[in-house]
Amino acid sequence: EFVYTAAAGGMMEVEMGKLAQANGGSDAVKNYGKMLEKDHGAANDKLKEIATRERITLPTGIMPKQKEEVDHMLSITGKDFDKAFIPMMIEDHTKDIAEFKKAAESNENPSVKAFAKSTLPTLETHLAKAKSLQAKMK
Repeated sequence: EFVYTAAAGGMMEVEMGKLAQANGGSDAVKNYGKMLEKDHGAANDKLKEIATRERITLPTGIMPKQKEEVDHMLSITGKDFDKAFIPMMIEDHTKDIAEFKKAAESNENPSVKAFAKSTLPTLETHLAKAKSLQAKMK
């Protein structure tokens, strides 16, 4: 279940990263989007390798609730995009970090456990960066 959820979440972060680059109002948000796309894309590739090796089924796309969030963000640009996007990224990464910590500590599959543990620092960096961007927006 963790792998499935992490894969869907990673795909959403890649989509949101692309959107931030296209619709973001500031260079800082566009650069953050580029970082999300690159880092979550790399994590997704690692997860695919594990899933293939361990015969775990991955989602083919993002979840319906995630699609709603992405679709909503498609219609927003500039400063309005930034104001909606950054809090969303803080919330998403806070949830992700909790899930990844749990998997890093207690997942029964050693490959999944190692993936969660190795991905945590990247997620923590993303959260810290989003919080820093939010502080500058006020």
